[in-house]
Parts: sequence; C-alpha cells; structure tokens
Amino acid sequence: ARLMGVSPITVREALNTLRVKGLIDTRRGRNGGSFVCELPSDLLLNKHPLRQASNEYLADLGEFHSAILSHGAYLAAQRTTEYELGKIKELIDQFEQAVEADTR
Repeated sequence: ARLMGVSPITVREALNTLRVKGLIDTRRGRNGGSFVCELPSDLLLNKHPLRQASNEYLADLGEFHSAILSHGAYLAAQRTTEYELGKIKELIDQFEQAVEADTR
C-alpha cells in the first residue's frame, strides 16, 4: 500500500474484488498470501467485451487511443512546472529504491 501511495483499505478492497471475480486465491498461514488463479483461456476470451468487434473497429480504436495518449503526453510536457518535474524525479528515485530493496 505504501509503495503505491494508497491506504491498506484500498488494497484490501482491490484484492477482495479480484477474489470475488475468481482471479486470485488468498491463503492464510506461514506460506499464505494472494495468488493469481489459472483460468481457462476460452473463459477469458468469451467474456471480453471486444471479442465481437471487427478488425476495422479495433484498428480504429487503436488509432484513437494512440492519438489521445500522444496528445495528452504533449500537453503534459508543455504545461509541466519545474516543481512537478522535481516531484516526478523524486518518485522515480523512490520507485528505483523500492525495486532495489525488493530484489535483495
């Protein structure tokens, strides 16, 4: 929770949502934790809302997504302040330290 900058309650609710959907299994005890469940691929494919979409629609959707992302990145770069850049650099440093600590 600390690494993600959210409260433990938020993490607990997210894990519960994944558990209810059958995506994770949570076990208590010494070797406990939350584990990703293996699901049949056909089950996942049939439930996906884009399953019935045409190739043309998916290509259009991809182009639209790219346009929004690139323009959003452009606007963010144009509007950022030195303070915000400093905060981003701090967050990157914190993330790198957390990854380094986790791999020890």
